[in-house]
Formats: sequence, C-alpha cells, structure tokens
Amino acid sequence: MTHSHIKFYSIFAVVTIVIFGLVAFFFFVPHAATQNISGKNNYKIISVNFRNTVVRADVSDTEAKQTLGLSYRKDLPEGSGMWFDFLKDVNWGFWMKDMNFSIDMIWFDKDFSVIYIKENATPESYPAFFGPEKPYRYVLEVPSGFVKRYSVFVGDSVILK
Repeated sequence: MTHSHIKFYSIFAVVTIVIFGLVAFFFFVPHAATQNISGKNNYKIISVNFRNTVVRADVSDTEAKQTLGLSYRKDLPEGSGMWFDFLKDVNWGFWMKDMNFSIDMIWFDKDFSVIYIKENATPESYPAFFGPEKPYRYVLEVPSGFVKRYSVFVGDSVILK
C-alpha cells in the first residue's frame, strides 16, 4: 500500500467511527433521558392548579423537550404530568409516537383557559394527530382518566405555581 492509501483508510476509519458514535448517541439518548419524571434530566417543575386537584408537571419549554415529550417513558405516575410551554400561540398537532401508555391531553390558550381536550389518547392511535383547530399556547399531558376523574371541561382555567 502506498502512503496515500494508508492515509485514505485512516481518515475513512475515523469518519466511520464518528458516524457510528453519533448514531449510537442519538439512538440511546432519548431512552436514557426519559427514565424519570419530575425533577430529573433538567426539567423545571411547576404545579398546575385545577379547581379540585394539583398536577406536578415537568416543563417542556425547548424544541428538543417538546419533540421528545413523554415518548419512551415507561409510565406517568398519578398526580404528575408534562406541561408544554410554546412561548407563543401555535397550532401544531400532537401524536402518540413512541408512547408506552395512554394519556389525556388538555390544550390551553394564553390566559390558561382550557380550549380543547383529548381523552384517552392511546399509543395505537399513532400516526393520528390531535389538537384544536385554533391556536393554543400550552398543553398538559396527564395520565389517562384524569379529565373524567377531576371533571375538567373546556372553559375551565388553571393557575400555575
């Protein structure tokens, strides 16, 4: 082999290792980043206060956290949830990609009033999208059955603490 061939194969080997490393990182990080809820993995926690219950929720306020959502988590303990704060009005659909359990989803406007509810969204519903036909600012994902159990209705409002 000539010196140029050795150099080429050395560069090829390094590039291949880097690519495999990046693929492994992006494949395994979502799984590791979602093992715990409330207070783990750099999530800020807020209390979402309904008229007759309180939910402690991880705040999903970055594009990466919003894209990941509750995907890959094993469960969502009672009394906990995920609060999506989009920082402006948006009108995107939510789906159940890579979810392992059913949830209720509650959409809010900028004044924290409930504008839309999707009960019992199941992992099997993927790739269907859910959401209101009008813009919203926040979404709360909670364990399935929450909406019925605590009588949450469109028009209700919450207070964040």
